[in-house]
Amino acid sequence: MFQSHSTLFSEVSTFTVPLLADRRGGFVKLMSALSSEITGDFSIKEVFATISNKNVLRGLHFQAPPRDQSKFVVVLSGTVHEVVVDVREGSPTYGQTVEMLLTASKIDDEGTATGIFVPSGFAHGYIVLSDQATVLYLADHDFDGELDGGIAWDSIEANWPTNDPILSDKDLSLPKFKNFDSPFKFIG
Repeated sequence: MFQSHSTLFSEVSTFTVPLLADRRGGFVKLMSALSSEITGDFSIKEVFATISNKNVLRGLHFQAPPRDQSKFVVVLSGTVHEVVVDVREGSPTYGQTVEMLLTASKIDDEGTATGIFVPSGFAHGYIVLSDQATVLYLADHDFDGELDGGIAWDSIEANWPTNDPILSDKDLSLPKFKNFDSPFKFIG
């Protein structure tokens, strides 16, 4: 059964989606009415996936208002080290991070986290720990290149498992957190 797990940020939850197995293999239900306990009125507008090799770091990304994105992120194969940063100016946890290991469901799995819900106002990224990983994203707004943003991976306090990740040109040019002008404001 779908299970959610709280994090330091009350708005961010990890979840497990167990694989129901028999002699044919397995079945995983990624989203149902049960997942609304962590996603609220989340409505899927865009679905995409990344396939990345070991040591590829994607992030730390967000999409700014007015088409800011919340994302339901699921690891379909492999293992990643996930990092989420609160980028809501004025938040009591502004600049703080949550880190966790996310791994794909396996037939012999005993309930490790397979995904995370990252709401608007948080940047997220991950580094691939396995030889390869496939990560599925369900987002509540379509991608908008003009609102696409992020912060440099090495400008926050995080325990990245390498100091020499493989990055895109875009991620190499992201601003450092100390120079970051957040488009998100905390409403408490």
